[in-house]
Formats: sequence, C-alpha cells, structure tokens
Amino acid sequence: MTSTDRWEIRQLIASGIANASDFPDLDDDHTAGDSGQNELEEDFDVEVRNGDPPFLAGQIARTISLTIAYLSYKGRKELREAATNQKESESPSAEWNDPMANCEGRKFASDLQNAAKADNTT
Repeated sequence: MTSTDRWEIRQLIASGIANASDFPDLDDDHTAGDSGQNELEEDFDVEVRNGDPPFLAGQIARTISLTIAYLSYKGRKELREAATNQKESESPSAEWNDPMANCEGRKFASDLQNAAKADNTT
C-alpha cells in the first residue's frame, strides 16, 4: 500500500466515512521511509562547548562591531528623515498647497527676484 493510499484511508477514517476496523492492515506508525524493519534506538551524548572554535577566532567580535554600526546607521536614518520632513513643512510651496493658509504668505518667484534685484541696486 502506497503512502498516498494510506493518507486517503486516514482522511476517510477521520471524516467518518470509513471505519478503522475496515482497514486492519493500516498501521498509523508506518511511515513512507520505513520499510517495516524495526530500528534500534541509540543513546548518544551531546557535548556543549562554551568557547569559540579556533576557525572563528576574531570573527565574532567583527560581527558584533558591524551589528552595532548598522544599528547606529538606522538611528541616523531616522534623524535624516525627520530633518527632511521638517524642511518640507517649512518650504515656501506649503503656503500654496494649503487653501486655508494665509494669503499674505504666498509669494511669486518673480516678486522675490525683483525684491532681490532692488536690494542689490541700493
């Protein structure tokens, strides 16, 4: 019996369409990789070392320093974005974009150029 057949039978049993007693040869613990042979369980010990392995000597400190630099870069990015947002809010076009803004604050570029020329000539 293939694994897809076993899966379909399990689905039928789970849905209530078929009874488990109808399929006595269905083994719930049978997996696709198991060929029916009983495997012996082997005991093994795991040894954990707290020190750095020799091939990573100096690499961990370098990684930590890069991580710190990355975090500080993100902090500067947030500061730059805040400064950019502040400059955008202070830009002269803000008066033109807001219909409820004070009309006296609106200035044409030609007016500013004429005023600058008048200041330079005097």
